Amino acid sequence: MAATPLLEQAAAEGLRTSWVSLFGAHWRLRASADDAAGQPAKPSDRFLGGADAFDAGALLAQAEMMRTLVARPALLPQRAHREIWNQDIAVAVARTPARSLAYLAAPARALNQEQAKTLLVVAAASAMSQAAEALHIHRNTLVRRLERIGQVTGADIRQANESLRLQHAVYARIALDEMQIF
Repeated sequence: MAATPLLEQAAAEGLRTSWVSLFGAHWRLRASADDAAGQPAKPSDRFLGGADAFDAGALLAQAEMMRTLVARPALLPQRAHREIWNQDIAVAVARTPARSLAYLAAPARALNQEQAKTLLVVAAASAMSQAAEALHIHRNTLVRRLERIGQVTGADIRQANESLRLQHAVYARIALDEMQIF
């Protein structure tokens, strides 16, 4: 195997960094959440970060999850959108066979980009006021948007199962490159 310059990159002062070639990609393992090169990340950078792995099994499980997501890059969040991104939904949709994505996306076909983002922000927020603030809109405007989402989809998003079904549908549309939310 030919030497890869990236794999030979020295660790920045005070940070331990190791590189592993796994599943056809190079993975940087480091002890710090900071960028190993000391360069600030841009809000538009897409990245995956894993939880601390204390054994090889946990590390391999995380690598498999990341490999699954890398196959559908549209599902990877930019740093600016990580707070509305749901890793579990993204992995489930990334594992969905391509021929089934259109079926999975069907419940969200009537949603426009703004409505889809509103749904994801509300799902990630702990309170309606927090969601309204994140969207930079008044709480009453948010309530009207949610009512409109219910009208166009026929779903009652106050019900957890219907909200989750719509979230999966939005992620499927993202995977199909029909929407760019992340």
